[in-house]
Amino acid sequence: MNAADQYRISSPLYLRVRTPRRRGQVLSVREHLPPDVNDDPSLPLVVITYHPGFAAGSYEDRDYFELLTPLLFERCTGNFRLRAFTVNHPGYDLPDSYKVDRFDMDTYSIRYQPAIIEQVLRWLVLDRFAGEKEILLIPYGHSMGGVALARTNTQRLLADTDQQGCRIQVQKVLSAPAFVLQENLKRNLSKVMALKALKHTVGRAPLYERITQALFNNLAPIVYRHDASNYRLNPECTFPDFRQYNPFVLLDQGLELLKLSFNRERTAALLDGSHLILSTEDGMVDSAALRAAAEHANARRKAGRGAAVRVHTVASSHNAERDDPHLIRESLCTIVHSLAEAG
Repeated sequence: MNAADQYRISSPLYLRVRTPRRRGQVLSVREHLPPDVNDDPSLPLVVITYHPGFAAGSYEDRDYFELLTPLLFERCTGNFRLRAFTVNHPGYDLPDSYKVDRFDMDTYSIRYQPAIIEQVLRWLVLDRFAGEKEILLIPYGHSMGGVALARTNTQRLLADTDQQGCRIQVQKVLSAPAFVLQENLKRNLSKVMALKALKHTVGRAPLYERITQALFNNLAPIVYRHDASNYRLNPECTFPDFRQYNPFVLLDQGLELLKLSFNRERTAALLDGSHLILSTEDGMVDSAALRAAAEHANARRKAGRGAAVRVHTVASSHNAERDDPHLIRESLCTIVHSLAEAG
């Protein structure tokens, strides 16, 4: 039996987090359960937090990172105590009783995600793993999650753990962060804006929400398969189940991503100190622009500003974690070992 056959993910743990817009926002965090729990205190503790992209994350007994994590558990056996968690974006993997207000989408904005990520990292380090003397923390953000993670302040966390007597090393990993989208994707902006305008025009009609959800459930898989080749996505990918998503959350997040505008200087500053994973066949994110921003960040470092950006290139699509998780596993294991050796 291989590692993937033993894969399990926990039920969602619903945390109450604060956003500038709302106190007590519900957030789903799921733990990837190791096949064998190793609590040998002589082994370094590695905590990976996954921050998924658009229309990804967890639902029911599935997770976007379900193919990658078993490979990491398998490789880390005997060398590290590995724990892995998916930190779902607000609006994803919600309790059945939770009601999304389609006219109050601002609370699910990517703008607020960095503050939420910081709270979850603080909870993991200071609560879930309280008592640990040393932790290697690797937040891993893919696509939309990469944008949020890059903007997350981890310095306050480092200061707090010092006061608690815990030595922590943090290394951000950004996989195809959606700072710069491909031009063919940006052409959809007018269509998405038209859908939002339609919601504001007829969105309060009695059957609007029910009809929209039904249309989305039936049409989204067809549209995904039809457009997959345009964005070099795998139309046979087994993960997406559009019945699990709220179309109004996706509408606003999609519009927000299409409107993102980061110049090279700003992108370079956000990449500072990170490991950047770029895919050669990415039809969603402009890998060339990200590489140029990384090179600019490293030039700034030589001038005394910023920290090194280390670029890893994988021959895969935008969804490399699912299309070829072995490639990502190798990059992550290299990062873990280098971090442990540096410590």
